Amino acid sequence: MKKKFKGIFLLLLASALFTACASKGDRGGQNQKNENYTTSSKSDYAMTEEASMEMEDTAYDSDNAKVDEGGATLETNRKIIRNVSLGLETQDFEEVVAKIEAEIASLGGYAENINMSDLLSSTNRYCYITARIPAAKLDSFVSKVGETGNVVNKNMSAEDVTVNYVDMESHVKVLKTEQERLIALLEKADELEAIILLEQRLTEVRYELESYESRLRTYDNLIDYSTVSISIQEVIRYTPQVDNESTWQKMKAGLSDTLYDIVDGFNDFLIWIVSNIPYFVFWGVVIVVACLVIKRKRKKRRERSLRQEKNE
Repeated sequence: MKKKFKGIFLLLLASALFTACASKGDRGGQNQKNENYTTSSKSDYAMTEEASMEMEDTAYDSDNAKVDEGGATLETNRKIIRNVSLGLETQDFEEVVAKIEAEIASLGGYAENINMSDLLSSTNRYCYITARIPAAKLDSFVSKVGETGNVVNKNMSAEDVTVNYVDMESHVKVLKTEQERLIALLEKADELEAIILLEQRLTEVRYELESYESRLRTYDNLIDYSTVSISIQEVIRYTPQVDNESTWQKMKAGLSDTLYDIVDGFNDFLIWIVSNIPYFVFWGVVIVVACLVIKRKRKKRRERSLRQEKNE
């Protein structure tokens, strides 16, 4: 019975060592590691025919291309996470926001976050939208959003996560194989200590497996649905685009902007004056009344002084 328990313990140790070996990140030498492990497990632990079968993991070269038995490389799909940020000016705020929301829904995406502010303002409203768009339709969506207003800034980024993705897939395969072997051994075990050891290792394997699968699902979501951040600002006048124009045209545009700012500033000042007339009237009345009261008191003081002088 001790020999049987010892054999189970050694098999469990070999399984843990195999998982640790698979977790080390040299893709080019992974086939060699698996072959070394198989030879070691057969010679050192005398595993049964089923438990000693070599794990046929897929190996990857330095460019993350699959390697077949003949050594030829096969092309694989890259795992790319794409993000886009857009700044938009519009003179028709409500219509543009509605069009963008409708476009998101029509492409099979969804709005992850919508934040609108200054809704009571007539010209200074703005909206921030964070949308998730199917990666295959991202370029089409960005193009259509750009047609709804004046694009003032645009940023695009792409992150290649193929290496990490393939690495996690490899971990998942190894852990699933170990889990199956542990379950098979647990069904055959009849010693309490062996059962406890197997269940402990099985719990660890399941925890690691769930962690890797959760990270893979997160990657899948980020890869399949690109993130687009849109800032929509309502304006009265679009920001002119003069990067490709001549010096005279740039000077003309700059002068036009200055004159517009002066007129706009005067209009704002005039609006402020008219809007605050009630305050001016109120404080004007207060000041006049105060002046009259002060003047009256001074007059009384003078009359009192004159009477005193006459009496003397």
